[in-house]
Amino acid sequence: MRISFRIFFLFFPLLLARAQGGNVDFEKANISISPDTANAGIAGSVRYTFRMIGKADSLHLDAQNMHIIKVALENREVPFSYDGKRLGILAPETAGAYSLQIDYTALPRQTLYFFGWNDPYPGNEQIWTQGQGKYSSHWVPSFDEMKEKVVFNLDISFDPDYEVIANGQLQSRELTDSLATWHYRMDKPMSSYLLAFTIGHFKVDTVQSGGGTPIFNYFPSGEQQHARNAYRYTSAIFDFLEREIGYAYPWKNYKQVPLHDFMYAGMENTTATFFSDRYFTDSIAVNDLPYLNINAHEMAHQWFGNLVTEADGKHHWLHEGFATFYAYLAEAAIKGEDQMYWKLYNSCEALQQAEEQGRGKSLLDPGADSLTFYEKGAWALIFLREILGEDVFRAGIRKYLEKFAFRNATVDDFLSIMEGEWGESLNDFRGAWLASPEFPSKEVLNYLQGKSAPIRKFLELKKLSVPAYPSENKLNEAWIFSRSPFYREQLIMTFGDSLPENILGQVLREGSLMEQKALLAGGINLPPSMLEYTVNLLDAPSYELRETLLYRLWLNYPEQRKSFLQRLKQNGSLVHLPLRQSWLLLAALTPAYEDEQAENLAALRKTTNSFYAAEDREKAFELLNQVDAFNNQNIMDLIQATEHHRWAFKKFSRELFLQLLEQRPDREYWEMMISGFNRETYAYIYEKIEAL
Repeated sequence: MRISFRIFFLFFPLLLARAQGGNVDFEKANISISPDTANAGIAGSVRYTFRMIGKADSLHLDAQNMHIIKVALENREVPFSYDGKRLGILAPETAGAYSLQIDYTALPRQTLYFFGWNDPYPGNEQIWTQGQGKYSSHWVPSFDEMKEKVVFNLDISFDPDYEVIANGQLQSRELTDSLATWHYRMDKPMSSYLLAFTIGHFKVDTVQSGGGTPIFNYFPSGEQQHARNAYRYTSAIFDFLEREIGYAYPWKNYKQVPLHDFMYAGMENTTATFFSDRYFTDSIAVNDLPYLNINAHEMAHQWFGNLVTEADGKHHWLHEGFATFYAYLAEAAIKGEDQMYWKLYNSCEALQQAEEQGRGKSLLDPGADSLTFYEKGAWALIFLREILGEDVFRAGIRKYLEKFAFRNATVDDFLSIMEGEWGESLNDFRGAWLASPEFPSKEVLNYLQGKSAPIRKFLELKKLSVPAYPSENKLNEAWIFSRSPFYREQLIMTFGDSLPENILGQVLREGSLMEQKALLAGGINLPPSMLEYTVNLLDAPSYELRETLLYRLWLNYPEQRKSFLQRLKQNGSLVHLPLRQSWLLLAALTPAYEDEQAENLAALRKTTNSFYAAEDREKAFELLNQVDAFNNQNIMDLIQATEHHRWAFKKFSRELFLQLLEQRPDREYWEMMISGFNRETYAYIYEKIEAL
């Protein structure tokens, strides 16, 4: 078909309304890209093979804010229309297989992130993608629609001194001139939001699952011990999930990569989980921030989300509820059921509270929050398994994965499979657990009490606390009922100030970390006779506990402040940045450290810099704000943070900026502070300053 450019552009909006639909099947994409670190951009080419199954007026792809250089159909350049979001061409008239090539460049504002390329800190450079919720169409013309599944192959050209990691198998690495090209290949289709790559200074430790699947555990150069801490349970989780799910891992390999200032705790890109490097910890911090649950959750998504993908947001339970459920089971297999049941109890409490506050949501509501999709979603599966029995449940899960492998599914598709396996209707289950915004907490608590004697005992004691707390004898009796640290943690958090001194002393001397954290974080009054035991916990194997205790001791025993600070300085605590930040502030406020005040404040101020992760920067801003110790560089760091890629930190930074603006409505000062910032990028800040 021949058509003039003028007519094509005139009718393009109408053509999109009757675009490909189910008449075109995009089967494979060969992507070749070269990241541009100087401009935080990308130059690329993607060649799709697709099949015309029926009649369609046009083909379209999502392509956000790109410069489209050329579009070629069957190697012949063709006219195209592009509105900054969607790219379209006229569809071939006849059925058959075709190729479509698109050459482009892009400067993505989201989805593709560059770190460390323009700062004075060598060795921290990284590039990474985050497709879910951000759309891969910001760095490659692709499909925001999850139903379009494609076999993606990636060729990435970059400096050979770095490592490049992406979906699929690394087929080869070729050197040409000053660049290397990594060739990653996949043989099964996936949705575009799971497309991913990262570049950085990484090393790798390779192991095999029990079934022979290669597992590549990546780590930053020099952090092999942190890798051992983080990946300790990876192989055990992998083998457990294969056994429990009853369907072999569906991809050729599995990779995990820790990333700096990553968007989320973890992201389950197909064959390549990216996760926050905050979970890369030493042997002490691992007790505060274990990777086990994140590890299991993201791995479970390789089946539930990647192999079988939701049809749309109304079916998000099929992703997050399932991954959360299997992560609970994996934790129970590795750490014991006691841990799982107490975590489920906390989950129940959170869901009850949300419902009481009017925030209860249906699992079929695409606008439901994470608490609903993750925790209520996991509970729905726990009760479904109770209804069906374990054997029928497992058989149904296996059949569901077999039928919808590498395809999309709906909640009703899943329920139909389970009904067929069980032989009865699941309408009552659907109504109570999926459609209803209510959380059946009574049934959940009965379930937990039937599974866990310590939970049953705790709930019995809790009933006795109304209207008055139980007697010392009752509390002593309850304490010795179970040695479970989760049970005793709940006793401390619920009855803290009523607990007898013998229990408080036991916790300080020989209690578990969970018990000690609960005791010291809860503001429970401790008699001076226990000071020695309390101070000894400054050496506890938990930075979180040491920091909590430092604040408490510093406030309550001002004459000993220097000795507390000195102890932490000498026992290695200051290697942990969050604790060091608190230490620096308290040292700056301690007269015995007066000679070092300027040095300590300068060290704290430095941690607002963009070199640091969002959590650390936010803490630095909060601490400095408490003592009104911002300097001009901190203000500029805060302005920079108001456009941060992580939404929560961006929101925090904007709120703090507005607070400072109100405290100091000096337009001339703020114009001086903003003068080096791009007006288009920082339009929000310019608007607020100009409104003074």
